[in-house]
Amino acid sequence: MKYNILITGAIGWPFSADFVRGQLKDYQGKHVDVYVDSFGGAVVDALDIRQQFIDHGDVTVHIFGMTASAATILAMGAKKVVMSKYAMMLVHQCSNWVDTWGSMNAEQLELAIKNLMAVKDKLETVDHVIANVYAAKTGKSVEDCAAWMKKASWLTADKCKEMGLVDGITEEGAVIEDLTDELRSKIVACGLPVPVKEKVEEQQEEKPMTLREQAQYIKNVLQNLFAPKKEVEVSQNNDEKKMKVKDYASINAALEVEEMEAAENGSVTLTADEMKGLNDHIAGLNETIENLKKADGDGTTRTEGGEGKENDVPGALASEMYKNLFEND
Repeated sequence: MKYNILITGAIGWPFSADFVRGQLKDYQGKHVDVYVDSFGGAVVDALDIRQQFIDHGDVTVHIFGMTASAATILAMGAKKVVMSKYAMMLVHQCSNWVDTWGSMNAEQLELAIKNLMAVKDKLETVDHVIANVYAAKTGKSVEDCAAWMKKASWLTADKCKEMGLVDGITEEGAVIEDLTDELRSKIVACGLPVPVKEKVEEQQEEKPMTLREQAQYIKNVLQNLFAPKKEVEVSQNNDEKKMKVKDYASINAALEVEEMEAAENGSVTLTADEMKGLNDHIAGLNETIENLKKADGDGTTRTEGGEGKENDVPGALASEMYKNLFEND
């Protein structure tokens, strides 16, 4: 495709507002295709070029490569924006060079802070103007556009179309491979974030535990049920020191209490009812283990005579049966 205007460098210099104005004069009343592949540059020139595109009317901007910052601002003035499926676009908050250092007394420091706050106010005003530019193009709220700018993420063509930043996607353009050191250096030099590839983790299908695995799992829990725990919380109550034990989650769950109290020496005393409840709980788990041990891998349980019957507690149901015990561990 033939492009009437090419913008392939920094906005402001060499691709200034005056440069574009001179180019557009040759196409008065005609359709103009503008090729854009730029990291951005001067916001004031970008806003001027955007208005020139609006005034000209019939302008289509074609986004290629890694187009960012001010280059995206000027694109918003086109009647139509088309983006290569291989390109990336970055919208972000504006920035300004700040050069403050050295030894300062209190008065000088106060003045420096005052100047920095003035710069901050100006940047916030510019950000608001730019957010309005994106909002005018996308139909989204200024607040939404400001949030995109604050996030400062490199966006794919599909994402830009979804957000309304572009009107169409083209197959033209080159695939952006892994960043070369040269390209990475250019991005950093422009003060832009370096694109990071999202890691796509392979989702492994979760397999339910076999009956034998479940039996071993319960056995391990029982073995660790009375393992000593270190974390305690000391509280004063009527001048008598007591220790609230937090880490016996499994025992607490069996006794249906939130926490147990221990003496200052760490010993724990259970009532007869509590011991009976704990004993019944463990007996029930032991019975479950014995039932599971009788189970074959095919999900059947053998009787004493060797005759198989369908297991009443297959893997998924067995997990459900004791999950309440473990979820508090």
